Amino acid sequence: MKLMTLNTHSIMEENYEEKLEKFVEVIAELKPDVFVLQESNQRIDSEIVDKSELFGCIKVDTPIKRDNNAFNVARLLKEKGLNYNWYWQSAKKGFDILDEGLAVFTTHPVCDVEYFYMSNVRDYENWKTRIAVGLTINVDGEKKSFYSVHFGWWNDEEENFKIQFENIQRHFENRKNEIIYLMGDFNSPANTRNEGYDYALSKGWYDMYQLAESKDNGITVAEKIDGWRDKTVDENGMRIDYIFSNKPNKFKYHNVIFNGKNYAIVSDHFGIVAEE
Repeated sequence: MKLMTLNTHSIMEENYEEKLEKFVEVIAELKPDVFVLQESNQRIDSEIVDKSELFGCIKVDTPIKRDNNAFNVARLLKEKGLNYNWYWQSAKKGFDILDEGLAVFTTHPVCDVEYFYMSNVRDYENWKTRIAVGLTINVDGEKKSFYSVHFGWWNDEEENFKIQFENIQRHFENRKNEIIYLMGDFNSPANTRNEGYDYALSKGWYDMYQLAESKDNGITVAEKIDGWRDKTVDENGMRIDYIFSNKPNKFKYHNVIFNGKNYAIVSDHFGIVAEE
């Protein structure tokens, strides 16, 4: 099973339309079984898409607009003959003009979809509001769930990584027999000790990068980006995007993509592709 994640920085990204096309071309080439997106946005004032046009969309909890990133990914993939099942949900207002959301896509039949609050804050107007968006599939009689996540920072006084991860732990406490993946932007550098990355490992979760037979340097952010401009950033870049699982699953490889070496840059984050 091939997995992929990317923080798309959609709509706000310079030359966004061109980068969207390049992103979809890579999806069409690699054909991941599951891929997840963060900062998969739409403009608040855009036209609402009629449900009849939402091919592959499993459920609509928030109206989907014409420039919705997930909708357009699904549309462009369909034009290439690829039909993905998908689910998108908005977490909060971004930059006063966006519905900032997360999305999950799969080629497999979907058993269930859901979103839940990772943050204690649940105010749509508050930029610190965080949700997880997920779907569950059945693979050879085994349930597997995949969640797109975008965490806050470790040192935030009001809504920090630890609070949000504790909420995730509570949400999944009765699902320990399932295979669950958390995929996305953790905002926690892997080389910073005793903060978010180490905390997730201490709670029994596994970093698929560590368990992969083949891997590269894992760097997913090369320079200071929004949210990191007032923080220390390693001159060699940061590994802050991950595929975590509650089970120690072995992967053949775990590679960074969309970094200018392994496919063109399409966002302020690089992506990850990994295969079991």
